[in-house]
Amino acid sequence: NNDIACGRAVFSLMEAARKHPRLCTFDMHQCSVGHILSTTPEMVPAFLELEVVSLRDNDIGIHGASLISTCLAINPSIQILDLGGNLFNDDAATLFANSLQSNTNLALLKLCNNNFTNAGMKTLLNSIYDDRSLNAI
Repeated sequence: NNDIACGRAVFSLMEAARKHPRLCTFDMHQCSVGHILSTTPEMVPAFLELEVVSLRDNDIGIHGASLISTCLAINPSIQILDLGGNLFNDDAATLFANSLQSNTNLALLKLCNNNFTNAGMKTLLNSIYDDRSLNAI
């Protein structure tokens, strides 16, 4: 566990990663940044400018899910986002499902080890697989 207590420290790390000419992966796995995302929402869009970001196991919760999904909906350049183990529920699944409908850059969204029920999983599945758009099978 690598707790980072200060939003300024996280923001500085993220800005350094974003500005680095070759760095494309930013891993904040188990750094207890969930509360920081809620109090420093301006850092969320900057995270999503990187290619690969892991915010796994940070107890981000529904407020953080709302911030992240809003940013995902505007189609940032991020390609892989790991949000596993962040206490997300079916409401968060709905937020992510809505943002995925307009996002064409994200290739992999990891959401394992959250608190989704079958209904939340179905909402996510329906957002990425819409059989009404199929021309043929």
